[in-house]
Amino acid sequence: MKRWQITSEFKRFNSRRSSKSLKKLSAKKSHSTATRIKNRKSQISPTIRPQKIKELTDTHHHYISSHKPIAVPEDFRLLNNTSQCLKFFKKLRSRGVIKHKGNQKRVAITLANVEHIDYAAISVFRSIVEEMSKRHIGISGDFPKDPECKRMIIRSGFLHKMYDKFNRPFPRHSKSDIHFFEKGSGKMTEADGKILSSTMNSVASDLMDKPTKCSMLKSLLMEICGNTIEWSEATDKQWMLGIIYDDDRVTITVTDVGKGILHTLIGKFRLLFESMSKTDVEILYGAFEQKYGSKSKDVNRNQGLRLVKWFHDDKCVKELKVLTNNVLLDFSNPTNSVDFSSRGVDFEGTFYQWELDKECIENINNNSWN
Repeated sequence: MKRWQITSEFKRFNSRRSSKSLKKLSAKKSHSTATRIKNRKSQISPTIRPQKIKELTDTHHHYISSHKPIAVPEDFRLLNNTSQCLKFFKKLRSRGVIKHKGNQKRVAITLANVEHIDYAAISVFRSIVEEMSKRHIGISGDFPKDPECKRMIIRSGFLHKMYDKFNRPFPRHSKSDIHFFEKGSGKMTEADGKILSSTMNSVASDLMDKPTKCSMLKSLLMEICGNTIEWSEATDKQWMLGIIYDDDRVTITVTDVGKGILHTLIGKFRLLFESMSKTDVEILYGAFEQKYGSKSKDVNRNQGLRLVKWFHDDKCVKELKVLTNNVLLDFSNPTNSVDFSSRGVDFEGTFYQWELDKECIENINNNSWN
């Protein structure tokens, strides 16, 4: 070692030089790490946040304005403008309207121009939205500009389990109720049965203005549920119960978006129907009179449709209507029953709607089969 290398001046110089070298090396490593992280992030779309995907594709839906939405018909009344509503539902369920962005599947709709709306259309629409969520398809949209239609959307309970553009859940409305039931195991659970009992007792109590039990309403819904399990082939054998309260009456809807009763019947008894030369309206009406066998060949099965008709005939329900595939049955006014096959539209599923009032609850509780 040379003499000058051990002087105090050289030691201080060497220390400063070493310190600078270490800083440069550290800075180089930090820059390299930051670059790698930046490159990794650039491979992920900044608009797709993994923690948000569940909110968009499970049972939650952002109800916000979207680009190039599907327009809901201006007259969105299923029971008055059936053809146009069914065309909209068919388009909504088609694969061509699904937009893919990364891992997300989205469908955008707009109700902005809706001027008329009914609870039947809202019920079917909500059931389809729920069924799409089971297939991990998110829905986004807006409100009608018409104030009455907007109020009906809010009052109907359509927004239950939905979120606004600020990711806040819409409040649940006291004038309506919506329940979804899944029968993947082929049976109603005990919890489902309790929900049905509680809900139907609440309906009866509201109409009677006093605590009232109405077990036969639960039995009716249980039979319809059994019919859904047997015939519908819906996703997870799911069906939706919708309830909306008015001053002196309650409207109840039951919806499944499976195969539909009529298509199932025709597929099973095609030769029989061809030999009988019956119209689709007559074929469907015959199912409610229990003229055909059960798909499960169980003698106790296929009671649901017949029980629905019994309730109507005994004035236990009013304004009963059933829509499935290409037929709308109006039990209160059979001349209004319609076959839509010539119009090229149909509904994949089954929809029931009826009304209850105080007289209906009295008739149910006083009926001999109660």
